[in-house]
Amino acid sequence: MKTKLLISSLILGLAVSGSALAGQHHGENRQGGHMEHRIERMAKHLELDASQQEQIKAAFQAHGPELRELRTQIREQARELRGQRDSFNEETARAQADRLGELTAQAAFIGARMQSDIHAVLSEEQRQKIAERMENHKQRWGHRGERRGHRGGERGDRS
Repeated sequence: MKTKLLISSLILGLAVSGSALAGQHHGENRQGGHMEHRIERMAKHLELDASQQEQIKAAFQAHGPELRELRTQIREQARELRGQRDSFNEETARAQADRLGELTAQAAFIGARMQSDIHAVLSEEQRQKIAERMENHKQRWGHRGERRGHRGGERGDRS
């Protein structure tokens, strides 16, 4: 059981750190632009009013810095764990993997809280639109997320 948890933590952590590293070259300025772009897309697709846009922006601003810091820590922890390749120490690697799992879980929790804050701002009709879009996305691309190991599927699950 611990081995499966360790492997799951490693896969999840590497997936998160890999996606975080992919966006790293854009720097901190990208974050503000990314937030604005997300809000614009949401406003367009969900027909958000000005008040909703401001409340959603506030949710991004409230949780964004903490998420960015956690992603930085996740990248660093994953780098340290990968550094075990040359001189593997099981106890150290296990501790690093446990820490990586804790950081990843904390980032997932903060992300879920932010999503809840955003969801609370939306009308029932807007929530339905999101649910439909997510279902369409899942039907078109669902298996891809599962392969990455961060959406509930095992790495080998390629249905």
